[in-house]
Amino acid sequence: MLTSEDIKKVALLARLNLTDEEIKNYEGRLNGIMEFINELDEVDTSDIIGDSHVIPMINVMREDENITSLSPDQTVENAPESIGDYFKVPRVIE
Repeated sequence: MLTSEDIKKVALLARLNLTDEEIKNYEGRLNGIMEFINELDEVDTSDIIGDSHVIPMINVMREDENITSLSPDQTVENAPESIGDYFKVPRVIE
């Protein structure tokens, strides 16, 4: 069971400035959540297989293929400006 001191500690860690009224409100709500979690702990799940997805997942990625790369000339062919095999871009650092 969470106390108002627990709520204050969590609020401090989260950098929240809660009023006393908000602390009491959260104390009741969080304790209700904790009670529900405790109920779930009582359910026998030993026969249930754990899954990471609800539906079966199939890898839909294509196979890798080796292809020839563009030559340096082809790479800079459509560039607005180039110097040799390099793209020419505006200077951003002085």
